[in-house]
Amino acid sequence: MPHLPHQYAQWRNAYRSYAQKIRLGASDSQITNIGIQQTHLLQEVRQHYKTLVATLSAWLNSTRISYLGKEYGGEETSFFGLGNFILPPPMNEVQRIFVQTDFVQLWHYPWHEWAPICQRGNVDVVFSPLVYQSLKSRTVQHEKVRILAIFGADDGLDLKGDLGTLSTLPDVELHCLRSPRLSELDPLWRQSWDILFYAGHSQGKGIHINDEQHPLEICKLRQTLRRAVEQGLQLVIFNSCNSILLGQFLIQLGLPHAIVMREAIPNIAAEWFLKYFLQNFQGGADLYAAVAQARSQLRELSRLDDDLPGTSALPLICRHPQAQCLYWHHLRQSETSSVTVYGGDRPSPKVSEFPNFLYWCRWQLELAQLRPQGLQDDPSRWVTVIPRGGNHQTPQQNYQHALANISHWVCGLPQTIGGFSQQPELTFFFPALEAEVRQSLPRVASRELLPYLESLVVEQRELPRVRAAFLIAQLATNVNHLSQALQVVEETLRQATKPHVREAVLTECQQFLQELDPAPVRSIWDSTTGERLQQFLQRLLHHPQQSNRLKLAIASLLITVKGRWVAEATNAALEIFRNSSYLEDVTLASRCLHQAGVCQWEVVGRLERYLGLATVQSHQIALCGALGMVSPNHPQAIDTLELIIEQQAYDLETLMAAVRALHRIAPEHPLVVATLRSLVEQAQKKDDILGFYYGLATLDELSEPLNPYLTTTVIPWVCRTIASFETQEKVDLMAPYTVLWYCSRHIPYPEFANLWQ
Repeated sequence: MPHLPHQYAQWRNAYRSYAQKIRLGASDSQITNIGIQQTHLLQEVRQHYKTLVATLSAWLNSTRISYLGKEYGGEETSFFGLGNFILPPPMNEVQRIFVQTDFVQLWHYPWHEWAPICQRGNVDVVFSPLVYQSLKSRTVQHEKVRILAIFGADDGLDLKGDLGTLSTLPDVELHCLRSPRLSELDPLWRQSWDILFYAGHSQGKGIHINDEQHPLEICKLRQTLRRAVEQGLQLVIFNSCNSILLGQFLIQLGLPHAIVMREAIPNIAAEWFLKYFLQNFQGGADLYAAVAQARSQLRELSRLDDDLPGTSALPLICRHPQAQCLYWHHLRQSETSSVTVYGGDRPSPKVSEFPNFLYWCRWQLELAQLRPQGLQDDPSRWVTVIPRGGNHQTPQQNYQHALANISHWVCGLPQTIGGFSQQPELTFFFPALEAEVRQSLPRVASRELLPYLESLVVEQRELPRVRAAFLIAQLATNVNHLSQALQVVEETLRQATKPHVREAVLTECQQFLQELDPAPVRSIWDSTTGERLQQFLQRLLHHPQQSNRLKLAIASLLITVKGRWVAEATNAALEIFRNSSYLEDVTLASRCLHQAGVCQWEVVGRLERYLGLATVQSHQIALCGALGMVSPNHPQAIDTLELIIEQQAYDLETLMAAVRALHRIAPEHPLVVATLRSLVEQAQKKDDILGFYYGLATLDELSEPLNPYLTTTVIPWVCRTIASFETQEKVDLMAPYTVLWYCSRHIPYPEFANLWQ
């Protein structure tokens, strides 16, 4: 976009001419926070900003399809650009976008005005440099969050608002430096800080910390700032103008996160941003969501963009590429994120309820597989750590609650009768719990489980209701239950307005029908109920406003069950495969065509071309998976996955996705098990909880024996970690207890009980 830099410069010049009392350089006798109402100048700022946003949006949209012309074998081919990360549904799963570039001009542009981002308040764009030192900051938790605030030369600015916001924060140890001399920056050497805050004038790499005429270039404080980072500094906030280069410099030194301003910022806007951000951050939002929400609050609550267009887009996050997402409670030693298992008085902050919660989960699974009489005959089944009030219940009541809980779990509901809700900190525990519940389901008394599933069909909507209906049909397969399941699917599809819900329902339906005996499925599919559902799906398939993903989900279901709509569904999948430039569309359509047994050569040829052009690892893995399914043991797909795995230079999720894809393509490939074993061993050395979890879970999926790892690696690590945490009086024991929970199926019961005690 050659015109974009010029249009940005036009808006910036008009913006600076109109804005008054900004925190940029030395100010004159400015008396207002935002310019006086000069109508013609305000209209100029608005028009330039509108043009800038339109041009930027057009550029971001155009990256979806980039035609390469005849450079590649004379064919008109396309590759996948930025739009593929943002635009395909389900959009609600996108939390943040990381942009890594040293082209600083891109950092200045208002990405947050792009429609796919500004329509969602929690989505943020985070920038990182290409060149940086390894992450230097170590986690040092204090009883209170320690903030060092530097208030530079005010020179016409009123910084009392910033000071007031910081001073009112609870559980914070605040140390202020006002117009300090260089020698007064000694606390950065001698003490450990969580947050460094600066308010005042700045420009480029210079800040005005005192009344000296020349600004202080922070590169002259390299060793001082490096020392602060190495002692645990997690976040630096420059509530000052045009501070991108300041944040970039600190990130390159090894700082995890910095918050800066893209341009000159009015004094009042800086005050309000700090207030909104700290309220969100301290209130539980992660760093990225806290900034995104503060930006929305500036735009909608303070209405600053009405007086000065572009103001709300100024705050920007700079992130070290190796940094993890930051929460306020990460900075505090006494903060607890424990799970509340039962209602009543809040537990002591020194006591973790997580072991009780896990034991309670185990208790539900045990109870659900036993009859009440079995509980009375085997008292050893009773556990000593259960939610409050559980001791006063009869075995019959406990058994009924367990059946209800297991029904909720297997249907994917966020809440159970036991009274706990899914916590964000447990994101990698609940999938393991749900998988174990599904494994225990066949051992549960079906007749006694059915009433709880039937109540979910009546009470719940969308996917949980569909899952409950499918489970009823699986546990007691008959014409009535199968007919009820298809009716629930049709009703849910009619009621659901979100495309991703419809896609999930269709995917569940396809898997459900594949697992049943074909004879009753065919009879119900050809009945009045099945015909009505098919006609509804046929209308959805040709509806112009439906997404390609939804159409492909419909096509896959119709091809699976066969019937008079198979040819129509195949043609729809073939049209999407040939005309769409989205990676996800192409891979899903290729699966449909493979399922229908048509156009194999065309599918393989296009997937091979795309794989040759793909540069993003997630794209390569997706293409390899599709190519390996259509053409088993495809050498290009195997070679690509081997290269990704052997380099191991990417994030853990990417590595595991490559391992799983390789296992699907070549189940006997030795690199799969070797990589997982290496991952578990490295996790032991680094005390990496996610490495443990992913490695063990995937080995378990592949039916590899876990016993060698349990006795030599996992159990010693768990015991050391728990002992270390208890010594430090830490309350967050979720990591070691979750690993112990996952391995408990492979540990003899007496040994497991001893470990748990």
